[in-house]
Amino acid sequence: MNFQIHLHLKDKELLFKIREVLGQIGNIHTSKNNSCLFKVESLSEIVNILIPFFDKYPLLSKKRGDFEIFKKAALIMYKKEHLTLKGFHEILSLKAAMRKGLTEVLAEEFPNVKPISNLTLEHLLPKFLNPN
Repeated sequence: MNFQIHLHLKDKELLFKIREVLGQIGNIHTSKNNSCLFKVESLSEIVNILIPFFDKYPLLSKKRGDFEIFKKAALIMYKKEHLTLKGFHEILSLKAAMRKGLTEVLAEEFPNVKPISNLTLEHLLPKFLNPN
């Protein structure tokens, strides 16, 4: 599991600022195709730093739904519940509900996996937005 932000190379400084705000977690990589990537691979940093940050400063777009699914999966993995059959199937259901869904191979191998459906964008967005 990892968290990443992918931007055009001209915005690389923004990734350094994001990394600084988050306490210098993760790494920044430059790709050959004029892009750069901020990536956090430590599950501990995801659970203890990223998730609290985005809980405090929630996303206000459709990415919020993917974040909430990502958060559920991260917490399942952090508690090592994914090592059980039930937890593994829950992770697959969460992945199936995300924007990109299951890969073709996973969908073929696990045809009975159904995406979770209890997360809707409407109930995730705050009722009142702070203009600041």
